[in-house]
Amino acid sequence: MADDGPKKLVIAEEFQLVDKEGRKRAILGFKDTMLRFALYDESDVPRAAMYLDEGASCVVLYDGEGRGRILLGVRESGDYHIQLMDEKGNVETHLAPIPLTSE
Repeated sequence: MADDGPKKLVIAEEFQLVDKEGRKRAILGFKDTMLRFALYDESDVPRAAMYLDEGASCVVLYDGEGRGRILLGVRESGDYHIQLMDEKGNVETHLAPIPLTSE
């Protein structure tokens, strides 16, 4: 049987990248209605993810326990925010632009 080379198009709802031991290391797919690209460590703990949902996008960085610690988000309008969370998920710092008003 001849090898036709790489396929030009692959259609799926989710792609998983696994390492040589078969452990999940990355996912590209949907979580509910949200498009996500997530990276996992060798213990199957999420460490970084990018999400896109209804015009808003965000990047989340996780600690070694899989808890979200840093979030950077941008809405379609351009509004942005940065959140720094503690180990319990409580927001310790929230940075967002303050609208300037003309007087």
